[in-house]
Amino acid sequence: MAGDSIELSREWTGYTQALGYTLQFTVTGTGGRVDAVVVADADCWLVTVTSAATLALAPGAYSIIEAATRAPDTRVSLLNSPLFITANALDQAGTASDQREFAERMLQAVEAIMEERATSDQIDLIAAQGATTSMQRDPMALLKLRDYWTRQVQLATRRESIAAGRGNRRMIGVAFRG
Repeated sequence: MAGDSIELSREWTGYTQALGYTLQFTVTGTGGRVDAVVVADADCWLVTVTSAATLALAPGAYSIIEAATRAPDTRVSLLNSPLFITANALDQAGTASDQREFAERMLQAVEAIMEERATSDQIDLIAAQGATTSMQRDPMALLKLRDYWTRQVQLATRRESIAAGRGNRRMIGVAFRG
């Protein structure tokens, strides 16, 4: 999803910094290109793509391309994998009320899938947010999705309450007297 960060550790045997290689990790597609920050750490590589970088990418199909390079002219392709970036719906939703409504729809869709009563629209809504068909059949993945969207409903409800001037229920008032 646009706005998500990518952080991972990659280990490519035979292509370490000790052997003179550097690693390039690129997300590229019709909506733009992002080069990751790659740092050598012993026998592995630490790869980071910031959330700001993915937020700048337009929704669509991309490829993750990893290559090991060594001067003067050695380049070895290690990975070319598809990646689909979806719009960050909570950022695009606008008002706190819109965010809450979207999160509630997502939560209802996840619960309907879990209870095997989902409509095709609910399945499409979940799929549009990046959930694969196999994820939709995995009870643990569905539980994680349900927990995530439950939390998003709570956060959006809290934001809506604050925006309406009802304050933050978690605020504790303290008075100091001398």
